[in-house]
Amino acid sequence: MKKIVLRRDKPTIWLPLLLLVVDISSLAVLAVQALENPGATPWWAWLLIIVSLAVVLGSLSWMMLRAPSRLLYLAQGRNLVIQTLAGRRTIRRTQVKSTERVNYNLGAYGYRLEPLRSTLPGYYVGSFWPKGLGRVTAFVEMRRGEGLLISLTGNKQLLLNPQDPGEILALFGRETGSGM
Repeated sequence: MKKIVLRRDKPTIWLPLLLLVVDISSLAVLAVQALENPGATPWWAWLLIIVSLAVVLGSLSWMMLRAPSRLLYLAQGRNLVIQTLAGRRTIRRTQVKSTERVNYNLGAYGYRLEPLRSTLPGYYVGSFWPKGLGRVTAFVEMRRGEGLLISLTGNKQLLLNPQDPGEILALFGRETGSGM
């Protein structure tokens, strides 16, 4: 398999760091509360609260730091494999109706995990409705920029942002439209 390079946003580390600061300050507040009033709550309850808080916020911070590095485009024969945090998706050449280069904007910044999409700094995966493109399933690392719109059979559209769109165009044949 050949790895295809993505266009990347500058890495943002402020949100995971903010979560870590919140985690540490919450743990400090809980520790002070437990020390000031030791008889009100059993020690094991405080320990359970502190450990669960550390696990949840630590996991979120780790996921935010790892998510951008988990989005990959891989060329496998005449197929394109898209690797995300949730798994792999294979696009076969026979599924592709058309490809075109487009400028896209996924909208306002938002960091959320929803059933249809995940938006984290440098990781935008799922269903989006960018202006002028209709509904697309995006696998990109930049909120806006130049991308490659791939129309599939079944009226589905994929939005990718490879650094060199020519590599993906070579997999599926030549470009069939131009949205730029």
